[in-house]
Amino acid sequence: MKKTLFFFLVCVNFLSAQSSLINVTNFCGTQNISGNIINYTGFAQIGDFLLIRSPGECYLPDNSSTFSVWAYNGTASPYKIKFPDGSDFNSLGTLTYNDIVKVGERVYLNCDSAENSKDGLYFFDPAISTTHLSKVITDNFPADCKEFKNLAKFNNGIIYESFVNDNCFYNPGSNSSNFLFHDFRDGNFAYGSVRFFSNSDFNGNFYYTTISDTVNSPLIKKYNPSSNTTEVITSSPYPNNPYPSSQIIFSNKLYYINRNNNAGVELFQFDGTSETCIDINPGTASSYPSLLTIVNNKMYFTCFYNNKYYLYKYDGNTPPEIIHESTYNSVDYYSGLCEFNNTLYITKTYQYNASGQFNTELYRYSENTNALLLVNTFFNFFTTVAASPLITYTAPQFYENKRGHLISFKNELYIVGHKLNNSNQRIGAHNDIWKIGNSSLQTEENNLSTIQYYPNPTKNDLNIDFEKNHKSIEINVIGINGQIITNQKFYNSKKIEIKLPKSSGIYYISLTYDDKKNTIKIIKE
Repeated sequence: MKKTLFFFLVCVNFLSAQSSLINVTNFCGTQNISGNIINYTGFAQIGDFLLIRSPGECYLPDNSSTFSVWAYNGTASPYKIKFPDGSDFNSLGTLTYNDIVKVGERVYLNCDSAENSKDGLYFFDPAISTTHLSKVITDNFPADCKEFKNLAKFNNGIIYESFVNDNCFYNPGSNSSNFLFHDFRDGNFAYGSVRFFSNSDFNGNFYYTTISDTVNSPLIKKYNPSSNTTEVITSSPYPNNPYPSSQIIFSNKLYYINRNNNAGVELFQFDGTSETCIDINPGTASSYPSLLTIVNNKMYFTCFYNNKYYLYKYDGNTPPEIIHESTYNSVDYYSGLCEFNNTLYITKTYQYNASGQFNTELYRYSENTNALLLVNTFFNFFTTVAASPLITYTAPQFYENKRGHLISFKNELYIVGHKLNNSNQRIGAHNDIWKIGNSSLQTEENNLSTIQYYPNPTKNDLNIDFEKNHKSIEINVIGINGQIITNQKFYNSKKIEIKLPKSSGIYYISLTYDDKKNTIKIIKE
């Protein structure tokens, strides 16, 4: 049976995939340094700068929990931001308590320094300085509002937790603070070493994740500033689990991931009055949604059930629609969704042999064809998530409308991960930030509908039908490791048959004809 090219996976401009990655952070060079994982978990764009909250400097020593803030302008190497006195900004504590929040034309940072005199709330304003932070003067703040953790944007200001669970509101316009409510608020909810976006400003109310005193599991609460009251809107009966989490506002509702006895781990929505479960995997079984991302008034998210990974699209009214699926094979997962130039981009990392070697594929979603287009393959490149698909570990960072290992900045797309050599050893840091060359992001959808390829999967060879005769067609069969296996040329042809290797596996077929270059992904059974 024939399958049109755009129905499955396509890549245009399939060049040297690794050469299209430029290591931005590159703190380790090519050295394979041991130590804890570098966590790039805080991003904020302000003017011409992207601020990155990270330990940096190659790796996080096993006995350290110090974080710095780096500024990146899209061209030069990132550099450390400094305290007002000129020393490098450093903050102690875990990922749970270090925050980076943009309000207006400033980015605010909390600091728990080894030097107590440097504790407090700081801001980065490029109109004042592109190298130094400014410190918020707190002399007139209430006594219970002079410590800062779990920063969250709210009502053109910042809600933060101070001292023993006292939550206060900072007004940048008047440089004043006032006490709001008393509750333990777990910031961007942390489960293990992973953070989930958990604070939302919705219809004038503040929604946040906290921990239940009775069952030791998270709750989502609503703070109503007009009545100065808090109330629980949803909870989980399961102690010590990462749900509810990953709040996001879409279609004038609050969406989040939660777990309950009747539906398992599913997608939930709250309209300000009542909660509704969107039961992707009906019954009590779970679908484990993750990476909730909004692009062009649609919400996209991933799921795992029936031993498969799924990518869904949801318009807020009709049932969510599957736009892609793949079979789970131990390590094979979506690792990032990102809005870039009003288009959804997706990363997917998979293990391709028993030696534990990995590739990462970059896709673009085409609304015209309702399918994923394979944009590029990064051979021996790994985006780190936990092996288990049963917990939404695939969202280690949140930056505007970017989830997981993809971010965008100044019309460039970036991926967080690391290279592996041919012996499956890490090159450089455990995680670096890599710029994806824009030339590898270009696709020509209008040329795709005129090509058909079949069968896929195939047990033997592959047939490709073009819309017309082409004077010259060059075919490269590329292996899973990025090496060209065979090269074939055809002349004055409209329909061709591609000879594939005898071994089963995944192959990339690079097509060069006229001034076009397309690539298709083939499974040989």
